[in-house]
Amino acid sequence: MYTFVGNAYERGKQHGRALADAIGDRVSRTLSPDMDAAERIRIAQPWLDATEELDADLVREMDGLAAGSGATLAEIVLLNSPEAFKALESVEKRGCTVVGVTTKDQTVIAQNWDANPQRAKGLAVHQHRDPQAPDVAVLALPGGLGFIGMNEYGLALVNNDLFGVQTARTAPSQAIRRALLKLTDTSSAVSAMLAIAHPTVRSYVLADSTGALAAVEVLPHETPVVSTAATTVVHANHAVAPSVRAVEDRDIQESVHPSSAHRARRAAELMEQSDEESDQQGRLRRILHDHKGFPLSICSHSAPPEESCTVASVIFDCTKRQAAFHLGHACEPHAYEVVDFGATAPSAAHGRGAHGGLA
Repeated sequence: MYTFVGNAYERGKQHGRALADAIGDRVSRTLSPDMDAAERIRIAQPWLDATEELDADLVREMDGLAAGSGATLAEIVLLNSPEAFKALESVEKRGCTVVGVTTKDQTVIAQNWDANPQRAKGLAVHQHRDPQAPDVAVLALPGGLGFIGMNEYGLALVNNDLFGVQTARTAPSQAIRRALLKLTDTSSAVSAMLAIAHPTVRSYVLADSTGALAAVEVLPHETPVVSTAATTVVHANHAVAPSVRAVEDRDIQESVHPSSAHRARRAAELMEQSDEESDQQGRLRRILHDHKGFPLSICSHSAPPEESCTVASVIFDCTKRQAAFHLGHACEPHAYEVVDFGATAPSAAHGRGAHGGLA
Protein backbone atom coordinates (compact mmCIF):
# COMPACT_ATOMS: atom_id res chain seq x y z
CA MET A 1 0.00 0.00 0.00
CA TYR A 2 1.27 3.46 -0.92
CA THR A 3 0.24 6.73 0.73
CA PHE A 4 0.67 10.07 -1.04
CA VAL A 5 0.16 13.29 0.93
CA GLY A 6 -0.19 16.90 -0.15
CA ASN A 7 -1.62 18.86 -3.04
CA ALA A 8 -2.22 17.25 -6.42
CA TYR A 9 1.23 17.96 -7.87
CA GLU A 10 3.01 16.86 -4.69
CA ARG A 11 1.08 13.58 -4.52
CA GLY A 12 1.75 12.90 -8.17
CA LYS A 13 5.46 13.54 -7.74
CA GLN A 14 5.61 11.22 -4.70
CA HIS A 15 3.86 8.53 -6.72
CA GLY A 16 6.21 9.06 -9.66
CA ARG A 17 9.36 8.87 -7.55
CA ALA A 18 8.22 5.80 -5.60
CA LEU A 19 7.28 3.85 -8.73
CA ALA A 20 9.54 5.35 -11.39
CA ASP A 21 10.93 2.03 -12.61
CA ALA A 22 7.50 0.40 -12.71
CA ILE A 23 6.04 3.39 -14.56
CA GLY A 24 8.82 3.26 -17.14
CA ASP A 25 8.24 -0.47 -17.57
CA ARG A 26 4.53 0.09 -18.03
CA VAL A 27 5.12 2.83 -20.60
CA SER A 28 7.35 0.49 -22.61
CA ARG A 29 4.78 -2.33 -22.44
CA THR A 30 1.73 -0.18 -23.15
CA LEU A 31 2.89 2.26 -25.82
CA SER A 32 4.28 1.09 -29.15
CA PRO A 33 7.96 1.92 -29.74
CA ASP A 34 6.90 3.01 -33.22
CA MET A 35 4.96 5.89 -31.62
CA ASP A 36 7.45 8.75 -31.34
CA ALA A 37 7.23 11.65 -28.90
CA ALA A 38 5.34 13.91 -31.31
CA GLU A 39 2.77 11.18 -32.01
CA ARG A 40 2.29 10.53 -28.30
CA ILE A 41 1.64 14.21 -27.71
CA ARG A 42 -0.79 14.37 -30.64
CA ILE A 43 -2.82 11.42 -29.35
CA ALA A 44 -2.73 12.50 -25.71
CA GLN A 45 -3.61 16.19 -26.22
CA PRO A 46 -7.42 15.96 -26.56
CA TRP A 47 -7.64 13.66 -23.53
CA LEU A 48 -5.44 16.05 -21.55
CA ASP A 49 -7.51 19.07 -22.57
CA ALA A 50 -10.76 17.34 -21.58
CA THR A 51 -9.30 16.33 -18.21
CA GLU A 52 -8.29 19.96 -17.61
CA GLU A 53 -11.91 20.96 -18.15
CA LEU A 54 -13.17 18.19 -15.85
CA ASP A 55 -10.75 18.67 -12.95
CA ALA A 56 -7.53 20.66 -13.30
CA ASP A 57 -6.10 19.03 -10.18
CA LEU A 58 -5.98 15.69 -11.98
CA VAL A 59 -3.78 17.28 -14.65
CA ARG A 60 -1.56 18.67 -11.89
CA GLU A 61 -1.34 15.18 -10.40
CA MET A 62 -0.35 13.69 -13.76
CA ASP A 63 2.17 16.51 -14.24
CA GLY A 64 3.68 15.58 -10.88
CA LEU A 65 3.71 11.92 -11.92
CA ALA A 66 5.69 12.82 -15.01
CA ALA A 67 8.15 14.96 -13.03
CA GLY A 68 8.68 12.28 -10.41
CA SER A 69 9.02 9.32 -12.76
CA GLY A 70 10.88 10.81 -15.71
CA ALA A 71 8.07 9.92 -18.10
CA THR A 72 6.52 12.64 -20.25
CA LEU A 73 3.14 14.12 -19.42
CA ALA A 74 1.81 12.68 -22.69
CA GLU A 75 2.90 9.20 -21.63
CA ILE A 76 1.21 9.52 -18.24
CA VAL A 77 -1.98 10.75 -19.92
CA LEU A 78 -1.95 7.77 -22.30
CA LEU A 79 -1.43 5.31 -19.43
CA ASN A 80 -4.69 6.68 -18.05
CA SER A 81 -6.50 6.78 -21.41
CA PRO A 82 -6.99 3.25 -22.76
CA GLU A 83 -9.97 4.66 -24.64
CA ALA A 84 -7.46 6.36 -26.95
CA PHE A 85 -6.75 2.95 -28.49
CA LYS A 86 -9.04 0.50 -30.25
CA ALA A 87 -10.34 -2.22 -27.94
CA LEU A 88 -8.57 -5.07 -29.70
CA GLU A 89 -5.30 -3.08 -29.83
CA SER A 90 -5.25 -2.34 -26.11
CA VAL A 91 -2.76 -4.49 -24.22
CA GLU A 92 -4.59 -4.00 -20.91
CA LYS A 93 -7.89 -5.81 -21.53
CA ARG A 94 -9.81 -6.33 -18.31
CA GLY A 95 -12.86 -8.23 -17.14
CA CYS A 96 -14.72 -7.88 -13.87
CA THR A 97 -17.68 -9.10 -11.83
CA VAL A 98 -19.52 -6.62 -9.60
CA VAL A 99 -22.06 -7.28 -6.84
CA GLY A 100 -23.77 -4.91 -4.44
CA VAL A 101 -26.45 -4.89 -1.77
CA THR A 102 -28.16 -2.38 0.47
CA THR A 103 -30.28 -3.25 3.52
CA LYS A 104 -31.57 -1.23 6.44
CA ASP A 105 -28.38 -2.06 8.33
CA GLN A 106 -25.58 -2.38 5.79
CA THR A 107 -24.59 -1.25 2.30
CA VAL A 108 -21.73 -3.07 0.59
CA ILE A 109 -20.43 -3.19 -2.98
CA ALA A 110 -17.72 -5.56 -4.16
CA GLN A 111 -15.79 -6.50 -7.26
CA ASN A 112 -13.39 -9.06 -8.66
CA TRP A 113 -10.96 -7.09 -10.82
CA ASP A 114 -9.77 -9.27 -13.68
CA ALA A 115 -6.81 -8.55 -15.95
CA ASN A 116 -3.95 -10.18 -17.78
CA PRO A 117 -1.64 -10.88 -14.81
CA GLN A 118 1.45 -9.79 -16.76
CA ARG A 119 -0.21 -6.45 -17.52
CA ALA A 120 -1.33 -6.03 -13.90
CA LYS A 121 2.24 -5.99 -12.60
CA GLY A 122 2.54 -3.41 -9.85
CA LEU A 123 -1.18 -3.29 -9.03
CA ALA A 124 -1.52 -1.85 -5.52
CA VAL A 125 -3.63 0.20 -3.16
CA HIS A 126 -2.94 3.93 -3.37
CA GLN A 127 -4.12 6.27 -0.64
CA HIS A 128 -4.36 9.96 -1.49
CA ARG A 129 -4.50 12.49 1.34
CA ASP A 130 -5.14 15.98 0.05
CA PRO A 131 -5.92 18.89 2.40
CA GLN A 132 -8.29 20.31 -0.23
CA ALA A 133 -10.20 17.12 -1.17
CA PRO A 134 -11.57 13.97 0.46
CA ASP A 135 -9.09 11.28 1.36
CA VAL A 136 -9.44 8.39 -1.07
CA ALA A 137 -8.16 4.82 -1.43
CA VAL A 138 -8.02 3.35 -4.93
CA LEU A 139 -6.77 0.25 -6.70
CA ALA A 140 -4.25 1.50 -9.24
CA LEU A 141 -1.38 0.54 -11.50
CA PRO A 142 1.94 2.43 -11.50
CA GLY A 143 1.31 5.83 -13.08
CA GLY A 144 -2.45 5.36 -12.85
CA LEU A 145 -5.12 7.58 -11.33
CA GLY A 146 -7.06 4.53 -10.17
CA PHE A 147 -9.74 2.08 -11.22
CA ILE A 148 -12.04 1.56 -8.23
CA GLY A 149 -12.14 3.03 -4.76
CA MET A 150 -13.77 4.65 -1.76
CA ASN A 151 -13.44 8.06 -0.15
CA GLU A 152 -13.57 9.15 3.48
CA TYR A 153 -17.32 9.86 3.28
CA GLY A 154 -18.05 6.23 2.41
CA LEU A 155 -18.83 6.96 -1.23
CA ALA A 156 -17.54 3.96 -3.18
CA LEU A 157 -17.31 3.17 -6.86
CA VAL A 158 -16.75 -0.04 -8.83
CA ASN A 159 -17.13 -0.52 -12.58
CA ASN A 160 -16.95 -2.86 -15.56
CA ASP A 161 -15.32 -2.55 -18.96
CA LEU A 162 -17.83 -2.71 -21.81
CA PHE A 163 -17.04 -2.58 -25.52
CA GLY A 164 -18.64 0.05 -27.72
CA VAL A 165 -18.64 0.87 -31.39
CA GLN A 166 -17.97 4.57 -30.72
CA THR A 167 -15.43 6.56 -28.73
CA ALA A 168 -15.66 10.24 -27.79
CA ARG A 169 -12.57 12.27 -26.94
CA THR A 170 -13.61 13.33 -23.47
CA ALA A 171 -11.84 13.04 -20.16
CA PRO A 172 -10.72 9.40 -19.85
CA SER A 173 -12.72 7.21 -17.52
CA GLN A 174 -9.95 6.92 -14.92
CA ALA A 175 -10.00 10.70 -14.56
CA ILE A 176 -13.79 10.62 -14.31
CA ARG A 177 -13.65 8.00 -11.56
CA ARG A 178 -11.21 10.01 -9.47
CA ALA A 179 -13.28 13.16 -9.99
CA LEU A 180 -16.41 11.35 -8.81
CA LEU A 181 -14.61 10.22 -5.67
CA LYS A 182 -14.24 13.87 -4.67
CA LEU A 183 -17.99 13.97 -4.03
CA THR A 184 -19.75 13.00 -0.82
CA ASP A 185 -22.66 10.78 -1.79
CA THR A 186 -24.25 8.66 -4.49
CA SER A 187 -26.81 11.29 -5.47
CA SER A 188 -24.24 13.98 -6.24
CA ALA A 189 -22.05 11.45 -8.06
CA VAL A 190 -24.93 10.33 -10.27
CA SER A 191 -25.85 13.96 -10.96
CA ALA A 192 -22.26 14.60 -12.04
CA MET A 193 -22.28 11.53 -14.28
CA LEU A 194 -25.40 12.83 -16.00
CA ALA A 195 -23.78 16.22 -16.54
CA ILE A 196 -20.44 15.19 -18.04
CA ALA A 197 -19.45 13.51 -21.31
CA HIS A 198 -18.16 9.93 -21.29
CA PRO A 199 -15.62 8.45 -23.71
CA THR A 200 -17.17 5.03 -24.27
CA VAL A 201 -19.59 2.50 -22.84
CA ARG A 202 -18.97 1.47 -19.23
CA SER A 203 -21.00 0.34 -16.26
CA TYR A 204 -20.65 1.74 -12.75
CA VAL A 205 -22.07 0.78 -9.38
CA LEU A 206 -21.94 3.41 -6.65
CA ALA A 207 -23.01 3.38 -3.02
CA ASP A 208 -22.63 5.54 0.07
CA SER A 209 -22.93 5.49 3.84
CA THR A 210 -26.61 6.50 3.77
CA GLY A 211 -27.53 3.28 1.94
CA ALA A 212 -28.03 4.81 -1.50
CA LEU A 213 -27.13 2.29 -4.23
CA ALA A 214 -27.05 3.12 -7.94
CA ALA A 215 -26.18 1.29 -11.14
CA VAL A 216 -25.20 3.49 -14.07
CA GLU A 217 -24.35 2.54 -17.64
CA VAL A 218 -22.70 5.36 -19.58
CA LEU A 219 -22.18 5.79 -23.30
CA PRO A 220 -20.69 8.46 -25.57
CA HIS A 221 -22.89 11.25 -26.92
CA GLU A 222 -25.96 10.02 -24.99
CA THR A 223 -27.50 10.34 -21.53
CA PRO A 224 -26.38 7.64 -19.07
CA VAL A 225 -28.92 5.06 -17.93
CA VAL A 226 -29.43 5.13 -14.15
CA SER A 227 -31.12 2.56 -11.90
CA THR A 228 -31.62 3.30 -8.20
CA ALA A 229 -34.66 1.16 -7.35
CA ALA A 230 -33.00 -2.20 -6.66
CA THR A 231 -31.61 -3.35 -3.31
CA THR A 232 -29.16 -5.70 -5.03
CA VAL A 233 -27.13 -5.36 -8.20
CA VAL A 234 -24.87 -7.60 -10.27
CA HIS A 235 -22.91 -6.72 -13.39
CA ALA A 236 -20.27 -8.24 -15.63
CA ASN A 237 -18.77 -7.22 -18.98
CA HIS A 238 -21.87 -6.81 -21.11
CA ALA A 239 -24.43 -4.02 -21.19
CA VAL A 240 -27.89 -4.43 -19.68
CA ALA A 241 -29.78 -1.27 -20.70
CA PRO A 242 -31.26 -1.48 -24.22
CA SER A 243 -29.86 1.90 -25.30
CA VAL A 244 -26.36 0.85 -24.24
CA ARG A 245 -26.66 -2.61 -25.79
CA ALA A 246 -27.54 -0.86 -29.05
CA VAL A 247 -24.06 0.70 -29.22
CA GLU A 248 -22.17 -2.26 -27.77
CA ASP A 249 -19.79 -4.18 -30.01
CA ARG A 250 -21.02 -7.67 -29.23
CA ASP A 251 -18.43 -9.36 -31.43
CA ILE A 252 -15.55 -7.86 -29.45
CA GLN A 253 -17.32 -8.39 -26.13
CA GLU A 254 -17.92 -12.08 -26.82
CA SER A 255 -14.40 -12.64 -28.13
CA VAL A 256 -12.68 -10.92 -25.20
CA HIS A 257 -15.05 -11.94 -22.36
CA PRO A 258 -17.21 -14.92 -23.41
CA SER A 259 -17.73 -15.78 -19.72
CA SER A 260 -19.51 -12.50 -18.97
CA ALA A 261 -23.08 -13.80 -19.26
CA HIS A 262 -22.30 -16.83 -17.09
CA ARG A 263 -20.65 -14.71 -14.39
CA ALA A 264 -23.60 -12.32 -14.24
CA ARG A 265 -26.16 -15.15 -14.09
CA ARG A 266 -24.20 -16.98 -11.42
CA ALA A 267 -23.78 -13.85 -9.30
CA ALA A 268 -27.52 -13.16 -9.51
CA GLU A 269 -28.26 -16.77 -8.57
CA LEU A 270 -25.98 -16.60 -5.54
CA MET A 271 -27.45 -13.27 -4.45
CA GLU A 272 -30.93 -14.78 -4.54
CA GLN A 273 -29.84 -17.93 -2.67
CA SER A 274 -28.22 -15.87 0.10
CA ASP A 275 -31.07 -13.40 0.51
CA GLU A 276 -31.61 -14.24 4.20
CA GLU A 277 -28.00 -13.63 5.24
CA SER A 278 -27.37 -10.69 7.57
CA ASP A 279 -23.59 -10.40 7.13
CA GLN A 280 -23.40 -8.59 3.80
CA GLN A 281 -19.60 -8.45 3.72
CA GLY A 282 -19.37 -12.21 4.16
CA ARG A 283 -22.17 -12.76 1.66
CA LEU A 284 -20.44 -10.82 -1.10
CA ARG A 285 -17.03 -12.28 -0.27
CA ARG A 286 -18.39 -15.80 -0.80
CA ILE A 287 -19.82 -14.77 -4.16
CA LEU A 288 -16.44 -13.38 -5.24
CA HIS A 289 -14.86 -16.75 -4.31
CA ASP A 290 -17.25 -18.78 -6.50
CA HIS A 291 -15.74 -21.32 -8.92
CA LYS A 292 -18.78 -22.63 -10.76
CA GLY A 293 -17.79 -22.76 -14.43
CA PHE A 294 -14.10 -22.94 -13.47
CA PRO A 295 -11.74 -21.71 -14.81
CA LEU A 296 -13.87 -18.94 -16.37
CA SER A 297 -15.83 -18.45 -13.16
CA ILE A 298 -16.59 -15.42 -10.98
CA CYS A 299 -13.20 -16.03 -9.37
CA SER A 300 -11.58 -16.29 -12.77
CA HIS A 301 -8.46 -18.30 -13.59
CA SER A 302 -6.59 -17.83 -16.86
CA ALA A 303 -7.75 -20.11 -19.67
CA PRO A 304 -8.33 -19.66 -23.40
CA PRO A 305 -10.04 -17.83 -24.94
CA GLU A 306 -9.88 -15.24 -22.14
CA GLU A 307 -6.52 -13.63 -21.36
CA SER A 308 -7.59 -12.20 -18.01
CA CYS A 309 -8.05 -13.70 -14.57
CA THR A 310 -8.94 -12.32 -11.16
CA VAL A 311 -5.91 -10.39 -9.90
CA ALA A 312 -7.63 -8.42 -7.13
CA SER A 313 -10.91 -8.19 -5.28
CA VAL A 314 -12.39 -5.38 -3.23
CA ILE A 315 -15.16 -5.16 -0.66
CA PHE A 316 -16.36 -1.66 0.15
CA ASP A 317 -18.52 -1.47 3.28
CA CYS A 318 -20.06 1.95 2.82
CA THR A 319 -21.94 1.83 6.12
CA LYS A 320 -18.73 1.34 8.08
CA ARG A 321 -16.70 3.43 5.61
CA GLN A 322 -14.19 0.58 5.27
CA ALA A 323 -12.40 -0.32 2.04
CA ALA A 324 -10.90 -3.82 1.91
CA PHE A 325 -8.48 -4.73 -0.89
CA HIS A 326 -7.20 -8.23 -1.69
CA LEU A 327 -4.45 -8.73 -4.27
CA GLY A 328 -4.49 -12.06 -6.10
CA HIS A 329 -7.25 -14.55 -6.82
CA ALA A 330 -10.30 -13.99 -4.63
CA CYS A 331 -10.12 -17.63 -3.53
CA GLU A 332 -6.60 -17.28 -2.13
CA PRO A 333 -6.40 -17.03 1.68
CA HIS A 334 -4.43 -13.79 1.79
CA ALA A 335 -5.44 -11.08 4.23
CA TYR A 336 -7.24 -8.00 2.96
CA GLU A 337 -5.55 -4.61 3.21
CA VAL A 338 -8.14 -2.46 4.96
CA VAL A 339 -8.42 1.31 4.85
CA ASP A 340 -10.73 2.28 7.72
CA PHE A 341 -12.15 5.71 7.03
CA GLY A 342 -14.75 5.02 9.73
CA ALA A 343 -12.13 5.43 12.44
CA THR A 344 -12.39 9.23 12.12
CA ALA A 345 -15.10 11.66 11.10
CA PRO A 346 -14.84 13.02 7.54
CA SER A 347 -13.72 16.62 7.19
CA ALA A 348 -16.58 19.00 6.49
CA ALA A 349 -14.16 21.17 4.50
CA HIS A 350 -13.47 18.42 1.98
CA GLY A 351 -16.95 17.71 0.65
CA ARG A 352 -18.32 18.84 -2.68
CA GLY A 353 -22.01 19.10 -3.38
CA ALA A 354 -23.99 18.09 -6.41
CA HIS A 355 -21.85 18.38 -9.52
CA GLY A 356 -18.97 19.21 -7.14
CA GLY A 357 -17.38 21.60 -9.60
CA LEU A 358 -17.29 18.91 -12.27
CA ALA A 359 -17.78 20.11 -15.83
